[in-house]
Amino acid sequence: MKTPIKHTRFISLLLFLSLFFINTSTNAQNKISDFSGTWLLNADKCDFGRLSVASAKNVMTVTIKQVDNSISISTGDSTDRIENLVKLDGTPSVQITNSIINEIPNFSKKPLTVQVINNRSFIAGVPSSVKTYSISSDLQILTIDYKITFTNNEELVGKLVYDKKKGD
Repeated sequence: MKTPIKHTRFISLLLFLSLFFINTSTNAQNKISDFSGTWLLNADKCDFGRLSVASAKNVMTVTIKQVDNSISISTGDSTDRIENLVKLDGTPSVQITNSIINEIPNFSKKPLTVQVINNRSFIAGVPSSVKTYSISSDLQILTIDYKITFTNNEELVGKLVYDKKKGD
């Protein structure tokens, strides 16, 4: 059975418009909310799993700087610091760890996998640790759901909740 030419053109037009709107909505997801600020741990709202609030000493404060398609997430202090450099434009993201163990400086740099879920959530992970960062619609509460897998396949799962520091 032959399809009339005008039906073929109509179907082609519909297909083109569908692809256009799919591409537009995909690009819109790349416009992620501004996570920038200094975030203070709200221990009462956290789920530490098997850990205690005392074990969270290096994540009491999270500093996030966001510029264009890049997000820098820093935790820790001068003796134990982790910085995740998240790239939202498809270029490689990395996790940089600086620590001092037994007075010996240690440095590591690992590739970081990033997936944008929507304009207020993204996932960042290295092979042993996956974190989902979500920000509230009013941009005042940051939630980090984490899953850390150890070499013996034991997992540590929890949720950290942060309030944005006043004045940020």
